[in-house]
Amino acid sequence: MSNNLVLQGTITSISDVQQGESKAGKAWKKTGFAVETKGDYPKTVYFTVFGEEKVDNLLKFNKVGQFVDVSFNAESREYNGKSTQTFKRGKYLQLRMIMWKR
Repeated sequence: MSNNLVLQGTITSISDVQQGESKAGKAWKKTGFAVETKGDYPKTVYFTVFGEEKVDNLLKFNKVGQFVDVSFNAESREYNGKSTQTFKRGKYLQLRMIMWKR
C-alpha cells in the first residue's frame, strides 16, 4: 500500500531553479511548481522538486497551463512551536499529463 496522495489540476507557475553546493561539497538543484485544482472551490498547492534529474525532467516535460496528475507525499513538522507543511513529489513518481478526448 502506498502513502502517496494524488492531486489533479493545472500547472499555474514553475519557479526559477535554485542551485548550490552542500557543506559536503555536493551540488544540489531544486525548483517548485504550483497546481490549481478544479471545482467550485479551487485550491492552489505548491510542490517542491529536489534533485538535478527531477528538476531537469520537470522543465523538459511540463509547462504552465498543462493539466496533470501529481503523486506526492505530504509532511508536517514542528519547530520552535511553529508547524510547517511540505509537499514533495514521490521519489519514483512523475507528473503525468492527462489527455482529454472530445
